[in-house]
Amino acid sequence: MHVSCFQNAMHFLAEVDTKESVTFLAAKAKTEDDLERLECVVRSIGPTKHADVLAVLTEMADRKEFRIHVAAMGSLREFPRQAVIPIFIRHVDRADEYAAAPPITECGPRWIEFAPHNALRKWTGADFGENKSKWKEWWENE
Repeated sequence: MHVSCFQNAMHFLAEVDTKESVTFLAAKAKTEDDLERLECVVRSIGPTKHADVLAVLTEMADRKEFRIHVAAMGSLREFPRQAVIPIFIRHVDRADEYAAAPPITECGPRWIEFAPHNALRKWTGADFGENKSKWKEWWENE
């Protein structure tokens, strides 16, 4: 199946938002080998906001492939802040990858604007930059 058709199918399943479609998308994310298709799946399941999906997105955020990590982190932004702040803290040390990535579009923002430490700063008002231990300490005292 062509990637754009696959992407449309994944978005359709996510919009249906039934337990069955979410279960299918979560399983697909765990078994898909093609990175482009996996990225489509990961971007599609975020808006569903089901608890089952949170674990899958967390696993995808831990992947070494930057495009999959970014897709997962973007989808995780759809969840309640309290549920995802620890995940974002875990990834503040990936800022170099965000800084090195080319602009999203020719005139668009750079990926660094979406880096985990920047999201944490916007959500919390705290600013510990890329210092994971400071973020962890802050979170433990919240």
